[in-house]
This record gives sequence, structure tokens and C-alpha cells, in this order.
Amino acid sequence: TLARAPFHARAMLYRFAALALTLLLASCGGGGGGGSGSSGSSTPPTLRGVAATGAPLVNAAVSVVDGQGKSVGTAITHPADGSYSLTLSSTSPAAPLLIQVRGMDATGAMQVLHSTVPTVSSAMVAHVTPLTNAIVALALGTEPAPVFAAASSSGSQLTQLASAAPAASTF
Repeated sequence: TLARAPFHARAMLYRFAALALTLLLASCGGGGGGGSGSSGSSTPPTLRGVAATGAPLVNAAVSVVDGQGKSVGTAITHPADGSYSLTLSSTSPAAPLLIQVRGMDATGAMQVLHSTVPTVSSAMVAHVTPLTNAIVALALGTEPAPVFAAASSSGSQLTQLASAAPAASTF
């Protein structure tokens, strides 16, 4: 039973469960209607989340591209908790959004992590963690960093990301 497992195994299991629950809640995100930013609203959508590897990635650079490979926003994570919030530069960005966070972890090691938002809505949540990075890699079938770096010429891979991310997340 779990009660008889060594403390470090239980702690790791609890951390994994908390991370999985966070990702599950984040994937429930946005509201109905609109789809790919077609709500006709003149207000750009917002995106927020937390970047962490167990400990928050503080003062890390957040960059977002849309499904056409266009840069639609940047931000810096909060120095206390790794949270970020930004208003996208386009009122109707193409889905999906691909998020990249670059920064140092608590040990001073450089981290480059990714996440995705398959459907654009007026207010979105996307946490960025090693698990979301693995989901994006699984959905793309390759490492996310080169796809992000060449986003303007990676349209077919970004389209694949929108349809494959839910299955990769379930897996």
C-alpha cells in the first residue's frame, strides 16, 4: 500500500498527482463559442499560466506563436512564483498556440520548455512544465524547440499539434 511505501516514493507520487491534476484543470480552460478567435471581438485574448520544473522558473522569457507561426506575444515570468500573464498581439490568432519558456531553474540549469493551447478563446491558461513539454513532443513527433524556432515554416506541424495534443495528453 501507499502508506508502506518509502517517504520519497510517496512524495514523488504526490507531486506527480498534483502536476497531473493541474494539467487536467488547465486543459479544461477556456469557455464556449468563438473557436479559433472567430468571436468577432475586438479585444485580444489573454493567456496566463505558471512555468515550473517542480520549483518555479522565475524571470524566464515566455514566447507565443500561433498556428500560422506568427509571434503573438511575449512576457517574463513573475520573480516570486513563475506565473505569467499576457495579452496577445492579435485579436484573432490562428489555433493552436505554441508556448515556449526559456529560463534558469532553481539549480541554475537552463530550461527550454513548451506547452500548447489547441483552441483559442478569450481567456486561456497554459502551464509550462516538463510534462507539458513531453506532451507537445509526443504530439509533434519530434523535439518542440526546432519547430518553435522555425514556426513560420512549420505550419503543417503546428496544425498536427492542434489535433494530436489531446490524444498525447491522454496517453
